[in-house]
Amino acid sequence: MINTSSIKFGLLLDYFFRNEKAVLSAPAAAGLSGLGVKRALGALEMLENAGVLRSMRCGRTRFYSADTRSIYYRHYRWGAHRAARMLN
Repeated sequence: MINTSSIKFGLLLDYFFRNEKAVLSAPAAAGLSGLGVKRALGALEMLENAGVLRSMRCGRTRFYSADTRSIYYRHYRWGAHRAARMLN
């Protein structure tokens, strides 16, 4: 049995990794993934602490984006590029 929260979390992570210019706040991430706002904020903070995302503040709102310097981001992009080459 697959946990639906992990699928929603994966969807959120995939959103950031597919578009390096993607920027989301916690409420927007909650709407995108289907997680509640508190869970989405917790997931975003966890990914920031792991070095996958970076955040910036604008007033009271914190926005998150992919950290393109992280090894996780580079590994994902390399895997996606390799898979695309194999299909062609």
